[in-house]
Amino acid sequence: MRCMALIFCLLVLGDAHADERKYAVLSLIGDGMLISEWVPATGARLDNNQKQFIPISEGVFDKAALLSINSALKRIDATATPVLLFARERSLYEAQNRMLDGNGKSVDLLEHVRALLRGSSATHLILVTKLRHEARLKMADQTVGSGTLEGVGFYIDSSMKTVFRDSREMGSGLLAPFAYFRVELIDLSRNEVVSEQRVVASTTTSARSTSAEHAWNALSGSDKVRVLREMVTEEAAAVIPKLLGLP
Repeated sequence: MRCMALIFCLLVLGDAHADERKYAVLSLIGDGMLISEWVPATGARLDNNQKQFIPISEGVFDKAALLSINSALKRIDATATPVLLFARERSLYEAQNRMLDGNGKSVDLLEHVRALLRGSSATHLILVTKLRHEARLKMADQTVGSGTLEGVGFYIDSSMKTVFRDSREMGSGLLAPFAYFRVELIDLSRNEVVSEQRVVASTTTSARSTSAEHAWNALSGSDKVRVLREMVTEEAAAVIPKLLGLP
């Protein structure tokens, strides 16, 4: 009996050791903001939006995602020591763009990530990438939008009439900060996606009609960055328990 008990303990210890994970975390959503403005058009076009991409060199949104996920992992396990990876090479973002355009899979990016993982001892990678999705901007009682969005940025509809719920004052145009991204858990030993969560988040605001401002000016430059950073922080943290299969 003593021998059987010893064997059982060794098996349990072996399984526990096998289940130990060390996470690396990489975000590829923060190289810039997508500005997508709806414009009236005739004819059957799939996307009536004029789009502009504004590069951001500081990686503020990637940093927000990394720090948020790091905190979420530590709340789950206080002893966790995630390895936070920061993409300094433009080639990683370019590879992601090719993946989106070609409907590829995120594991295809691993060949570009291996150098960052070297020496990390990570068993799993939590990878945050841009999600291309139909525009679904949340208003009080409906969703609006046309075309597709991806990553972080702003959707603009200057023709839309809105009403501020607090004052019932009319608003001029729609400005909608959005964060569309995918969070995946990848087993690095098998190069396989274990689980995935998708984030399609947005909020909306408008310029006051009395100000005669364009909807883009409904938020200051610093407020635009703050709103997007807070959205990424909140949404990235919220999906981690689900990503790891926790209730």
